[in-house]
Amino acid sequence: MDANIINLFKISKHIVFLTGAGVSTPSGIPDYRSKNGLYHRRKKQKRSAEWYLSHDCLMHHPKTFHKFMVKYMYHPQAKPNVIHNVQAKLTRMGKATIITQNVDNLYHLAHADPQRLIEFHGNIYDCECMKCHRKVDWRQYVKSPVHQADGGLIRPNLVLYGESINQKKFKRSMNVMLNADLIVIVSTAMKVEPFADLIKYHQPNVPIIAINKQPLHFSYNVGLIMIREDAVKFFSQLALLN
Repeated sequence: MDANIINLFKISKHIVFLTGAGVSTPSGIPDYRSKNGLYHRRKKQKRSAEWYLSHDCLMHHPKTFHKFMVKYMYHPQAKPNVIHNVQAKLTRMGKATIITQNVDNLYHLAHADPQRLIEFHGNIYDCECMKCHRKVDWRQYVKSPVHQADGGLIRPNLVLYGESINQKKFKRSMNVMLNADLIVIVSTAMKVEPFADLIKYHQPNVPIIAINKQPLHFSYNVGLIMIREDAVKFFSQLALLN
């Protein structure tokens, strides 16, 4: 690992990790947009994956929504990998905050500090009855989308297509970005808005590292230290420094 990169991680006190689906693919969870991703695999179907993950599908076709969620989104056998573990350790040390697009609960399993973890798109293992608003165990949801207590529809806590990001969560993410002294983009193409817009909220001269096999394309000028290598390799090396 480059000595300058090592030094940045050592001296920085407010690291922000912006992470995407590629963080969890080494744990056996498919991503969305790659050749083998969920969206690509669904192209031959009558409906797109985006439709199945939409507010419209949830409300008007709840059984179809539930079937898709259980088949494609839940991976309870998945375990955190070195990327999750190193980032989670840095949150426990008080050095980092994670803002993730992932909804798979793996940062919690890696024991990230909950106060330093922002699940931007929610967490599918956090379920709620839409009728009584009580929390429901995710294992009950996997069995049935109907709440046995009152017949209400259960939904997992994730932002669906056709829904908006919680504004408190967005403002919190924005403030974290403004206070960062090092920003690290990990395994995401930064294509999904408004998550991609978070990069706008950084102080001038704050270094931005991107660890991604593919180049990133922003609609505005962003000075990046681009590291086009496998994130598992990068964080395995970083783990040896701590």
